[in-house]
Amino acid sequence: MNALSFSLPKPTKFRGRNSYYFYLRIPKDLQKNYAPKTLIKLSLHTDSLREAKARIMETALKVEQQFQEYRRKNAHNDARAQTLLKVRQQKLQEYQYAAQPYLAPFSTITETERSRLVMLYTHEKLKEDEEQARKVNPVTEEALQAWQETEQLLHELNERRGLKHTGTPAPRPTVGFSEEEKRKKEKTAQLFIAASSYFIADNDFSIVEDDVDTFLAKHSIAAPADMAQKLASHDYLLFTRDVFMQERNIQKAILSRLHGDWIVTPPLPSLRIVRSNGITQGGEASLVDAATCSIEVLQPSTMNPRFSTLWKEWQAVMGAKRSTISNYKSAIRRFIEFFDDPPVKAITPDMMHQFKKAVLRLPTHMNRTMQAMPIHKVLEWVDRQEAKGKLDLNNTSLEFMSAAAINKRVIAAVSTVCKYAIKERYRAWGLCGGGGDCYTLSCRIASFISAPLPHVSNAPLPMLLSFLSCRGFSVL
Repeated sequence: MNALSFSLPKPTKFRGRNSYYFYLRIPKDLQKNYAPKTLIKLSLHTDSLREAKARIMETALKVEQQFQEYRRKNAHNDARAQTLLKVRQQKLQEYQYAAQPYLAPFSTITETERSRLVMLYTHEKLKEDEEQARKVNPVTEEALQAWQETEQLLHELNERRGLKHTGTPAPRPTVGFSEEEKRKKEKTAQLFIAASSYFIADNDFSIVEDDVDTFLAKHSIAAPADMAQKLASHDYLLFTRDVFMQERNIQKAILSRLHGDWIVTPPLPSLRIVRSNGITQGGEASLVDAATCSIEVLQPSTMNPRFSTLWKEWQAVMGAKRSTISNYKSAIRRFIEFFDDPPVKAITPDMMHQFKKAVLRLPTHMNRTMQAMPIHKVLEWVDRQEAKGKLDLNNTSLEFMSAAAINKRVIAAVSTVCKYAIKERYRAWGLCGGGGDCYTLSCRIASFISAPLPHVSNAPLPMLLSFLSCRGFSVL
């Protein structure tokens, strides 16, 4: 006789019934399988107590067999649910990791770029102060209510005295800083300027470290992680000192502005390409304006074709198999849709990062209608599902690609076409090398040319100068 997971019940006879019944309360772990029932009541088809006792064991074994079958199914479903939950948590972690912006280590920033960043810090701080000085301050509800209460009180007082109430104008929007804001900014500037000499004497510039770290992160640069790394980084300490000196000049300019002597915000810093033997030299130099380079990069031309044109050229020239073209087609179409068919020189690593973030949000199994929709429409649909609460970890109706699968199936397709662009001289460097835009190119060239003379002499300088001439740069 098989063991039962429950106590064998006695035959039960209900009022108005002649037959005996098998009567059992369903165990808690199986109630979800029998819901909404909580009791099992089966007829033994006899009115004899002796025969009912003989039949009840057979019925109990059948019920036990059904219990065991349900328990096996529940264990299988629970294991599958746990596996799916782990997969979804892993995918969510991968998505969150991929969604984090890439920050270049500070140690990889060249001296030329650090000098440009110091000037950029000055430009942004004074530009922010200028925008705040010209902002329009709307009338608050509190000010309007206070004016109405004052007017009503004056009107009542004048009526009692028999005087005519002329009224005062309603408060209007103001431009610039309020008197309280001016006092606070003036006090802050005066304190910083007064204390700056003591910080310089102590060689302590930690007061601006938070501003420096925030500024670097804004421009996709990672500051040293902790205080020990900061103290060990000579370049970071020099950069912090230079920012401190600029901050003192910025506070002096703000103080002058508050006193009526307007200081013009300096323009965006340009990149100066000079040849040097390790010592900064004067003289004329060629200025490469980042804005001019950006216009050149973003304009399609014969040597800067759109990505769709490059894709067609790749198919014709490389003679790829039909299966390869079929595998690449979807990824290339999504990339063209996402960036509105960009010129090849405008493609940067940051764009590839944005595209990967978008693909991580695309469901893997979509019907034909959704597959034909532009990628922006599909992403809007995903956002609506999230807003409705239908897209979460417990939702097993949608599947998403992992970061590794996206690298293998999607990013690899775009990178293959970009490699062809490098081969055909459309781009100077690949996506993994920091982009092919003129600004990145000029930064690399400037750091190379400004190196000490012994280092330059070991490099193929004639080849580099020839390359610069072809690209339109003039080098002293």
